[in-house]
Amino acid sequence: MSRGAGRIEQAIEAAFAVEGVCYKTDELCKLVYPDTIIERKHRVSVMRAVKKVCERTDWEMWEVPTRGKPSIFVNPCDLLSYAIGRSLGEHPWRFHRITFDDVKKEYSVGSKNHRLIEEGGFYYRFVQMNIAKRDGDVQTYEKLEKEMKEAQASFTASLGLAA
Repeated sequence: MSRGAGRIEQAIEAAFAVEGVCYKTDELCKLVYPDTIIERKHRVSVMRAVKKVCERTDWEMWEVPTRGKPSIFVNPCDLLSYAIGRSLGEHPWRFHRITFDDVKKEYSVGSKNHRLIEEGGFYYRFVQMNIAKRDGDVQTYEKLEKEMKEAQASFTASLGLAA
């Protein structure tokens, strides 16, 4: 019989309560074990706990296709968290070299990537679809999915590629 979430799961849930962030495994380890040199046993216990927390919450674990297959933890219903996670996940060569603050700056107003997160942007639509899916709003989800397919077809046609 379970006694509920343990200390590690509670610390992870508290970290996941913050909006506009996503985490790398090492960052979660440092939050859970602040005054400890992180070893393999710490990473294993954090990974075990974070998988349970992801099952209970909206958060997802994404593997990054780079050396060691590190994981990032993203809230797909939070626009900035989703954008940062996509940026790190789609550009794995940057994963070990860049901080979340640097990636956040890439989505600030006036930057070239800001169009992705403003209303009607590509990432904005994905987040709205995730929210509709989470809330069970089938009508909104299907409408957004149709809009997304039309936008992708339009983009593909503008490149001169066959759809």
